[in-house]
Amino acid sequence: MELNQIQFGFTRRLPIVLQTEAAECGLACLAMVAGFHGFRIDLSALRRHFTTSLKGMTLQDLASLSGKLSLATRALRIELEELPELRLPAILHWDFNHYVVLERISAHGVLIHDPASGKRTVSHSELNKHFTGIALEAFPTPTFQKQTELKQFKLSSLFDKVSGLKRALGTTLLLAACLEVLALLGPIGLQIIIDQAVVSNDIELVTTIGMGLFIVLILQVLITFGRSWMMMVLSTRLSLQWEVRLFSHLIRLPLAFFESRHVGDILSRFRSLDPVQRTLTTDLIEAIIDGGMLAGLLGMMFLYNSDLTVLALVVISIYILIRILFYRPYRESSEERLVHQSRESSHFMETIRGAASLKALGLETNRLTSWFQRLADATNSGLKIRRIDILFDFIEIFLFGFGRIIMLWLGARAIIHGQMTVGMFMAYSFYQEQFFSRSNKLTDMAFRLRMLGLHAQRLADIALTNVEEDSGPNALRPRPKLRTNATLEVKDIHFRYGTGEAEILKGINLTVEPGASIAIVGPSGCGKTTLLKILAGLISPSSGEVQYGGESIKSIGLSNYRALTGCVLQDDRMFSGTIAENIACFDPVADQAWIEECARIAHIHTEIAAMPMGYSSFVGDMGSLLSGGQKQRLYLARALYRKPTILFLDESTSHLDEDNESLINEAISSLGITRIIVAHRPKTITLADKSFDLTKQVS
Repeated sequence: MELNQIQFGFTRRLPIVLQTEAAECGLACLAMVAGFHGFRIDLSALRRHFTTSLKGMTLQDLASLSGKLSLATRALRIELEELPELRLPAILHWDFNHYVVLERISAHGVLIHDPASGKRTVSHSELNKHFTGIALEAFPTPTFQKQTELKQFKLSSLFDKVSGLKRALGTTLLLAACLEVLALLGPIGLQIIIDQAVVSNDIELVTTIGMGLFIVLILQVLITFGRSWMMMVLSTRLSLQWEVRLFSHLIRLPLAFFESRHVGDILSRFRSLDPVQRTLTTDLIEAIIDGGMLAGLLGMMFLYNSDLTVLALVVISIYILIRILFYRPYRESSEERLVHQSRESSHFMETIRGAASLKALGLETNRLTSWFQRLADATNSGLKIRRIDILFDFIEIFLFGFGRIIMLWLGARAIIHGQMTVGMFMAYSFYQEQFFSRSNKLTDMAFRLRMLGLHAQRLADIALTNVEEDSGPNALRPRPKLRTNATLEVKDIHFRYGTGEAEILKGINLTVEPGASIAIVGPSGCGKTTLLKILAGLISPSSGEVQYGGESIKSIGLSNYRALTGCVLQDDRMFSGTIAENIACFDPVADQAWIEECARIAHIHTEIAAMPMGYSSFVGDMGSLLSGGQKQRLYLARALYRKPTILFLDESTSHLDEDNESLINEAISSLGITRIIVAHRPKTITLADKSFDLTKQVS
């Protein structure tokens, strides 16, 4: 028996950390276990310690990273009946391709934290089906220290550099405050009518009070219109500026960010900006006003009857306490729903994009089943939230209804004993209803503000990820003049996708003279495309550097370097627009003559001209109008439109017949452009000045 398994006082809580990238379940599990022991660390911090690839992590990788966090580990092969002997929480190998954290074992099943779906209870039979028999215990070493390494996204940063914000907020708050003050006048008028005008049969007083209340109504309507208009302007302005800033940051992130995440997840995280915008503009302002209004209401209520006011405070305090108790499960369910919705969205988009393969392989039923499972997961998460909402509604109706009954009883007693008049009681009733309504609304807003932490955490994956390196003294200089006499050099390049994985490229050195044509050759999987992307400045090597004209491309500035290059990659895409727009890269002042010349060089002009709409023919984001060979030639024309000094071609003619390929290569050769080609076809390789065999370049 271990002494450190004995806990005094409150038990430690195992946090839930949901994976962001497709293959980082191991990192998420380690973050949960470390957090349980007191080392609060998020996934972005763990990625700085340990980079992962889409291949995932081995148990040895997990143990190695645990050591960096001062956690000792013990890997075990155990049977189900031996699980109670594990030191919990422990990491379990799941379905041979996943990791989960085991939190608790009971007679009915086990409680696990799944990085893919959140907290869930698994029956023993289901556990037997998924658990592979491999477990990893992780526990603190003597050097372990409780600490926090969280990279928080500050929502306050959203308000930086927003023009006219203070003035708009100030005006909105002033109008809202005036509106609330006017709302307090109604009950006073009602009290005067009942206690004075009605009792004394004073028609003139009734008319005067009525006219006064009518004027108050007109003012309320005008101020409400002005406040709503200001809120509309403010929220629209903030929404546009925030979305533009975030999208501008997103498209400048490294290529690896997009390659390691599902499209639906990125979209879901970007859309987390919507609830943030709504809450920080509309809800926050209303919360401030409601807070001030509550203070005014309490003051008025105490003036009328302190006993009834204390009762109202007790009722609302009980309601708030119950809401606090359910905050954590509500937040966890909300996060699970967002994750499941993003997975369903990714699956949906993937299915639509792969419609041809889907039909060719007869996978309609299979994809429907897998999509429905993701939809069911998202729906079930939503039902968890709805069940809690129903509970809140039930508690609200009961507590506030009970408070009204007691208030009615005590108020009637006060009237009978002469402590209150009927008019005072009517006015107090109005103030109490407003107090209950505003308190409930303010509580909801407070919890929505707390829930912003969830959306801020999701936004942080985008906003706090560093944009591509574009450092150096020349990074921000204007686009350099095209140079055709500069040498491209690769010096001692090493590359691996993840820490602990084998190197794909080892000590690569290559010199490409201006105007030369180099074919990178080797068997599939040896790193040809990876080397091409490094040369093109799309990904960074683990070590070594790429130089252009004797200067590192990072010193030149990646954007400046890419302005000198053209690329045709294996996974290139057309964008929604006309053929001319795609070739011209959506240049607002496109040169039509140069567009057509590029199409001629790529031997696609005749086919475009034969289309009914010619260069104005529309192509979708998947280019469904075009054949594979036509797409490749359009990609080539698009790359040539930039008038590049260096052209990178990755299997760019694999869908073409040999005659077309030869004609295109001859046309490009006449341009004097430096060409770096990845190819398997012998004919394509022989057309290059020389070949570079990766299998013979290992240092």
